[in-house]
Order: sequence, then structure tokens, then C-alpha cells
Amino acid sequence: MIATRNEPLVSLLSRVARDLQTELTDLLAPYDVSVDQWRILDVLGDGQGRPMGELAGATFLHGPTLTKACDRLIERGLLYRRPDELDRRRVIVDISHDGRRLLRTLTSHVVAQQQRLEADLGTQQAALVDALRCLDPLTVESRME
Repeated sequence: MIATRNEPLVSLLSRVARDLQTELTDLLAPYDVSVDQWRILDVLGDGQGRPMGELAGATFLHGPTLTKACDRLIERGLLYRRPDELDRRRVIVDISHDGRRLLRTLTSHVVAQQQRLEADLGTQQAALVDALRCLDPLTVESRME
């Protein structure tokens, strides 16, 4: 479908998001990492470890999808689970040394994609980011607090 000025905004946003997601999927594929798994590694890359509920919120993944993605990363030795030091009933998911090393490699690819987008957008980037933030429920919520 060729974009027209009359194309619904939601269609345009969906197509661009899908294309960027496909590009990112292709960048991560040689490392056998999905976009969801990359998001998990990226969030945990700060070394803070998180319970599954908090990780779900930070990665925008629902319980079963998050659990499956974490399990695969744990099987590969990229993440591990540990008991919460304050509440032994809770489980914390954390990134391993191998996970950090892989994240550094993946981040270089993601940064390259980001730089290409920035170059394509040029001076329009700031306006686009501002416009998208107006549509983002998380950004709107944080402004209301």
C-alpha cells in the first residue's frame, strides 16, 4: 500500500513500527535473540535485577510471554533467578556476565539503527519525538503526576 496524505495515522504508525521491528529482528537474529529478549536484557543491563512484575512493566510483556522469554535466556546462561534479599518469597531476575557481554554487542547494533533513523529524520527528529510522546500513555501519565 502506498502512503497517501489521507491515510489514517494509525495505519502509518503501525506500518513504520512493524518495519522497524522487522529490521531490529533481522539485526538480532544472528545472535538468536528476539526483540522481546533484547528488551529484557536491556532493562536488566543496569545491574539492578527485578521481580517479574516490575520486569513485565518495563518491557511491556505479559506474564506468560515474559516467563517464556526469560526461561530461554536462563537456559542460555544469559539471565539467572535469585531470591529477593528482603522478601525470600519473591524471585529476582538478573543478568549474568555472559548476558552483559551479549548485551554490549547487541547494543552496538541497536545504536547503529538509532543513528540511521536520526540521520533519516534530520531536523524533524525532535518534533517527531515530541509528537509521539503526546500519544504515549506512559509519558502522559508521568506529566500528570
